Amino acid sequence: MKRGKRIALLVVFTMFVMLVVFLLSPYFYIRQINIHGNDTVRESEIRTGLEMNISDNILFINTGSARRRLTENPFIADVRFDRDIPGVLNVTITERRVAAYIEHLPGSFLSVDDQGRVLAITDSRNVDLPLLQGLQFSRFALGEVIDVPNPMSFRVVAHYTQALLQHDMMHMVTHINVSNPNGIRILIQNIEFYVGDMNDADQKVRTINAILEQVPNIELMPGNVDVSALGRDFILSLLH
Repeated sequence: MKRGKRIALLVVFTMFVMLVVFLLSPYFYIRQINIHGNDTVRESEIRTGLEMNISDNILFINTGSARRRLTENPFIADVRFDRDIPGVLNVTITERRVAAYIEHLPGSFLSVDDQGRVLAITDSRNVDLPLLQGLQFSRFALGEVIDVPNPMSFRVVAHYTQALLQHDMMHMVTHINVSNPNGIRILIQNIEFYVGDMNDADQKVRTINAILEQVPNIELMPGNVDVSALGRDFILSLLH
């Protein structure tokens, strides 16, 4: 009986050793790493941050450490790892998007997302995204959300930016004043449009577009228009 138990234990131990050897064998070496979802962050930068090599064992890679390293980049919000056994690792990047710019110094801009997180400091900006005015803040840090009295301002801006882009009008915008998130002002071709809060943003942008199309040489007539209340006549108040 004792001899039978010893044989059984020996068999189990042998099978365990064989399993361990198999799991550590080249069969489970990473042969391919696929990167998905990155538009802004370079693939070479992602591969460097992974700190993984072909021939690393796909079963025992430390994805937690790799995720922490990669998300130190302000543009990377999250990273997902999918193992395609035996040797393919798929890495899916979720990026943050630039929603607007804030002039930091003359000729220097902060790129921010729709939460107000500073993604980069740049000397140029995409004209299809708004330049924000009226934000009050004393400090900022790369990768952190700017501490402003009205953080709701960023959500409102993202809402209007989406509507302006949809109607191919973003390139016409000079700036958006967000000093009051319930009293947003959009400057287009010398005309300041008071849009109020983010309710009915798409319809307000449609109204602005219709006004711009109906008034000839509007760029020569600085003024302001209140479109915050829909369903009423709009009067262009000229500035003198």
